[in-house]
Amino acid sequence: MSQTVRQIFCNAEHHCHIFRRSDALLLKLQRDTFDLVVIAAASSQAALPALSRLKRKHSAMPMMVVSHAQTESALLTALDGAADDYIAIGSDRVLLARAQALTRLAQSAGNETALSTEFDDYSFEPAGFLVRMPSGTVTLTPKEFALALLMFRNMSRELSRDYLIETVWGRRAEVASRTLDTHASRLRSKLRLSPEHGYLLSAVYSQGYRLDRLPEDHALAIQAPPVALTLPGCSGPANKFAATAAG
Repeated sequence: MSQTVRQIFCNAEHHCHIFRRSDALLLKLQRDTFDLVVIAAASSQAALPALSRLKRKHSAMPMMVVSHAQTESALLTALDGAADDYIAIGSDRVLLARAQALTRLAQSAGNETALSTEFDDYSFEPAGFLVRMPSGTVTLTPKEFALALLMFRNMSRELSRDYLIETVWGRRAEVASRTLDTHASRLRSKLRLSPEHGYLLSAVYSQGYRLDRLPEDHALAIQAPPVALTLPGCSGPANKFAATAAG
């Protein structure tokens, strides 16, 4: 069942990873990012243990149950078990459409900027790969533009290296991890994504990257010149898409 589901999504050019057990997926989720979890099982009842474990740790992540049963009771069992959707294997096009709709719904509900190109002081213009900001207009390369827009649309969310590379360069691209680091470094410089300008593009150890908008008082504190106090008698100053089986 899980192989069939994986093939349907891969044929549609989605990035699909398969996990035989839910605990393997939970381990992967500690360092990777997915837009949708599809639980493939012989029945919706069989999917409930995995669904419960995954929802307990990742309640905001959209999860769909897929099985062979085309009955109302199968649908109700899955939805009562906290699944966001249920579908019986049949039409590939229907499965893909429901998955895409569920992903869009989750993104728009959890992130109002999911499709935006305007972010406070930054305005993205896809036609010319331009970014307008207070200090002027910057022209980015296509990959820099795609990476920057992806980070801004996922503000304050940790995005894994695999997710960033697959989304920006494509699933079949052979891209060295260093290439991602180089692009992130260029964006920090070109878009001024540093604390003194109110933003922080940071590398997350063993994970990927995260972009945060800093509070205004933090940015002001960074910009303020340091004050050193010297006490009498002292020589110096006073003392930071997944598919899983039901197991």
